[in-house]
Amino acid sequence: AWENETLRMLTAPFDVPGLLATARERIYSGDYRTAYQILMRIPEGHRTSDVHHSLGMCTNYFDRTNESEIHYLRSMQSDDIVTRASAAYMISMLYLRWHTREKHSLDKAEGFLNQAFIELDGVLDFETREFQRVFNRNGYALCLYRRGKVEEALEILKAGVERLDTSIQRSTVEGRPSHRYLHRSVLIYNAVQCLAALKRFTECEAMCAELIS
Repeated sequence: AWENETLRMLTAPFDVPGLLATARERIYSGDYRTAYQILMRIPEGHRTSDVHHSLGMCTNYFDRTNESEIHYLRSMQSDDIVTRASAAYMISMLYLRWHTREKHSLDKAEGFLNQAFIELDGVLDFETREFQRVFNRNGYALCLYRRGKVEEALEILKAGVERLDTSIQRSTVEGRPSHRYLHRSVLIYNAVQCLAALKRFTECEAMCAELIS
């Protein structure tokens, strides 16, 4: 059924929302090549900010990071603050991790993160705003870590975990499932790296145990 649906998407007249939704399903399952084929069916003039964001993910997966940055820059032209912030985060990761080493730049990464962090003040929904701000600062913590400011990075990560804990508790009280547990584990893992670098091994071991549990 999956293959038949993909073939239909690759041959039927293009429908941007349908193609994008199907491509995202393929991306989330790790099938970037099929997702890319589907997205490339959308003519340039019809590619929305969300389409460019997904193309950025695909081309980054193929190690075509210069193309990826172009797509994310186009995604940053969105009218939606969260879309812009997400694209800025991904560009920061290009300059911190994914571009070739000679293109790595802490200054550029911090610039994109800080620009997005300020803009996120304009997000009206509290839960969305808090979550986006937490993960923006997760990226900034990596910048601090790379600059040798490990204590500052650790404090930012711990504050992020506390904010996600508040979100999880609120979801529990309201009787709805929370998808923050996985994101929380990412912050804890990064905090573990900071504690290890600081040689605070007792705290590090305790946090590792929490992560495993």
